[in-house]
Amino acid sequence: MLRVPPILYDGGTALTQLILLTPFACLRWPEVTRHWTEHRRYVMGMAVFSPIAYILVLTALSFTPVSYIAPAREVSIIIGTFIGAKYLKESDSRRRLWAAAAMVVGIFALAVG
Repeated sequence: MLRVPPILYDGGTALTQLILLTPFACLRWPEVTRHWTEHRRYVMGMAVFSPIAYILVLTALSFTPVSYIAPAREVSIIIGTFIGAKYLKESDSRRRLWAAAAMVVGIFALAVG
């Protein structure tokens, strides 16, 4: 294991993405600026919270068994299922909510051993 600190790893990844994706963004600059003006709040939220969430997962992986962390990360699927059913009125929400509930049971079973 390399034992690279999570913040350094995520920062290096972000810098690499910036270098590789900047030419593509420059080619579509009017679209980028339009998206920024229409969705600035959401872009800023993603820019802050997404790296924080990933760094927290990497930090947890440094001292907790992967068998606890991997299923717990899937909680986002449960949250997304709830939002899709409640606010986006997605079809077949009952089946999706039952599947999400089964995931909660599985996560709980892993947590208690």
